[in-house]
Amino acid sequence: MKRVLKRYYKPILVLALLGLIGAVLCGCMPDEDCEHEFVLLESQAYVMNSPETEIPKVGVLPIVSCGERGYWYDKYSCAKCSGIIYRRASDELVIQQHDMSPWMSLVKPACTQAGTEKRYCRRDCCFINGDDINSNKMYETRTVPALGHNYKKIDAVPATCTEAGRTGGKKCTRCGHVSGLETIPALGHDWGEPIYTWKNDHATCDAIRVCNRDASHVEGAKATVLARSTGDICTEGRSIVYTATFPRDTAFTTQTFTEQQPAGHTPQVIPAVTATCAETGLTEGQKCSVCGEILVAQKTIPIDPDNHVGALTLVPGRAATCVSEGAKDGFYCSACKATVQETIPIDPNNHLMAKVVEGTAATCTEAGLSSYTVCADCGVVVTAQKELPALGHTGGKATCTEAAVCTRCGESYGELGEHVMVEVEPAVEPSCESPGMTAYYRCSVCEEYEIPSEPYGEALGHTGGTATCKEQAVCTRCGEPYGELDAHSYASTGESWEGEETVDEKRYATWGHFEECSVCEDVRKVEDGRKEIQEELGPTG
Repeated sequence: MKRVLKRYYKPILVLALLGLIGAVLCGCMPDEDCEHEFVLLESQAYVMNSPETEIPKVGVLPIVSCGERGYWYDKYSCAKCSGIIYRRASDELVIQQHDMSPWMSLVKPACTQAGTEKRYCRRDCCFINGDDINSNKMYETRTVPALGHNYKKIDAVPATCTEAGRTGGKKCTRCGHVSGLETIPALGHDWGEPIYTWKNDHATCDAIRVCNRDASHVEGAKATVLARSTGDICTEGRSIVYTATFPRDTAFTTQTFTEQQPAGHTPQVIPAVTATCAETGLTEGQKCSVCGEILVAQKTIPIDPDNHVGALTLVPGRAATCVSEGAKDGFYCSACKATVQETIPIDPNNHLMAKVVEGTAATCTEAGLSSYTVCADCGVVVTAQKELPALGHTGGKATCTEAAVCTRCGESYGELGEHVMVEVEPAVEPSCESPGMTAYYRCSVCEEYEIPSEPYGEALGHTGGTATCKEQAVCTRCGEPYGELDAHSYASTGESWEGEETVDEKRYATWGHFEECSVCEDVRKVEDGRKEIQEELGPTG
């Protein structure tokens, strides 16, 4: 630090002088004529060994650098003249300490390698040279210990017949370092004894072997089978030797199987022939497939009239009637020349020749009879005759003087009609002073039946409106004035009066006030008091 101050002594002195001159020129010195209003700006340790506690004539004080001694001063600025003064805040001499930054990592620690951290003083006084804030400030470094491995367990993997395994171990989750893992070679198959399987016809032989360590490991092969036979099978019997070889797989050995077949024919089926509508058939037979000897002779089957094999032509059916049988759809066979149809029994309800017998029509007042049908073949009535009810009169229009006339037979029927009323005089609605009247009606047909008018009830009476002392109330329904006048609405005018009067030969002094109606402006005199005058009147009063 001394080397730094010695090196920059002259530049610092020049800057201090320039700062002092600038403070004077810019108004940092307090104005002696100003009524100061000082405001605290900051508290800072300054290089000042003066015993004065208040220094009003210094514009800028040098700040204590790191490692130097000084006192704490409060810096104040006048809100009016902008003058600066310093007031000692503490008499204790202090040494300015470094303001160190947080530790920064230069080299991060690893599992087996230590790291390095660096921090520097953040005060401006600790600049040495250059522009690099990290390399030219006062700084210090420290070593960060290595982290050590963070191992995670690795489970062992057993070896199998075809795949290698490994022993258990551990692996670092940070750097990947592996410890304790060793490879276990594949075990190889431990094959059991071969198993040979002949098919039922001995034409195929399969061979397999299974691993004793893992039953899912199976190895197999198909054999090449050759057969060799001796002897006459039909008369003396025959031996057949089957030989299975595995030329592509030496793990399996040659296998043989001998089949002894006793003497006897080898039956072969002679197919049956189905009998048809035109030809006989044959039953199923047998013969020896080796020597051809007939073992079971075939028998003749008679012609089957229901097994038609020729071309079939449709023969349409016919319906059964009340007098003849019918037939269902059938066919004609070209092979046996026969026509096949199923008979349908007589249908007593199927009448084809029905004839209509006319009935008698009904009238307005008499019943009639409907038409009916009779079968021309068997004479049975097909549709029964029914009674038709009388039609009744219809149409026409009755009035209050004549009955209605039937439009079908022209006869009068029914009751007289109602009167057809026509309004002669319209109704008069009730009003405030009149009860009103209903309408007057007369029949327009007979002109004798009448409905005279009648009063509705009572007059409605006037309603609404407000009466005053000057005018009657006006009805809100008809607009006519009605009723009595209202009383005056008097109010005092503020004027008073005085007077004298004689009552029973005694004199009284009177006084009161005037009142005026706010509607008609009528003025009246109101007596407020009376007092007898204590002096009797003479004969002449």
